[in-house]
Amino acid sequence: MDLAGRWRFALDPEDRGLAEGWWDRSLPDELVLPGSLQAQGHGEPVSAGTRWTGRVADPELLEALRRQGFLMPFWLVPERTWVGPAWYQREVEVPDGPPGRRWVLSLERPHGETRVWWDDRPLGAQDSLATPHAYEVGAGVPAGRHRITLRVDNRLPVGVGEDAHSVSDHTQTNWNGVVGALELRATPPVWLEELPYCLDIA
Repeated sequence: MDLAGRWRFALDPEDRGLAEGWWDRSLPDELVLPGSLQAQGHGEPVSAGTRWTGRVADPELLEALRRQGFLMPFWLVPERTWVGPAWYQREVEVPDGPPGRRWVLSLERPHGETRVWWDDRPLGAQDSLATPHAYEVGAGVPAGRHRITLRVDNRLPVGVGEDAHSVSDHTQTNWNGVVGALELRATPPVWLEELPYCLDIA
C-alpha cells in the first residue's frame, strides 16, 4: 500500500509532543510525503542568525563576509531551515483479506530519528541514516481505518559529527522528512528475517 500523498503535520519547536501525546490528536497542517518540510515552505526563514549544521572553517572570514552582506558561506542554502522534531500523520484503510497477515510499515529514507505510533500504540524508534526504517505493525490487524503517526527528529541522533556528509548543510542541508518509498506491506505470517551467508572453501 503506497502511502505517498497528503499527510497532516506539526512542527514541535519546544519538543512537547512526546509529553503531551501528540500521536493521539489530529495534527493541524498539511504537506506531501515523500519530501522534506523545508522544501515545502515550512520551518524558519534563513537569516544571519540561523544556526547551521556544519562548522565554518574560518570564523573571521565568515564575519568579514557578513559585513559585506553575505549571510551564509555554505554551498547549499535553503530558503527555510528546521532542526528539531516534526510530526506527520495520516489515516490508512486496511482491506479485508486472508487472516493472519503480517503488516510492516517501511520508510525508505527518513532524515533523523523516527518514532511511530499505530493508532495509539507505539511501534518503537529507529535512527539509521543509511537504511530504511521498518516497523512491525504485527499480524491480526483488523480491517478498517487506522491512524499512523510519525515523529522525525533531525537533531543528529547518531554521532556522525556535525560536518558529516549525511547531515551537514555543506552537502545536502539538514532536512526533516521522509523521501523514497513509504509503504505499508502485507506479508505471510511466517517470513525470513535473515539468511546467513556461507562460503564453502573446501
